[in-house]
Amino acid sequence: MLAVEGVRFAWPGGPAFEFTLAIGRGEIVTLSGPSGSGKSTLVDLICGFLDPSAGDILWEGRSILGLAPARSISA
Repeated sequence: MLAVEGVRFAWPGGPAFEFTLAIGRGEIVTLSGPSGSGKSTLVDLICGFLDPSAGDILWEGRSILGLAPARSISA
């Protein structure tokens, strides 16, 4: 299971985003929204390309924050 718990991120001079979601094993999820709504930012946070200012991202109950992008899910 992937859990995004109160993750916050803000681009310099841009809007602040806050995300909370849980995706269970086998679920298929679609991210949709207008340009600038945070879809790519959320994916970049989950993949480890960006660091949130608050919150946690969990894979199978373990935090993946601070792991290198190549290790985020496979670690």
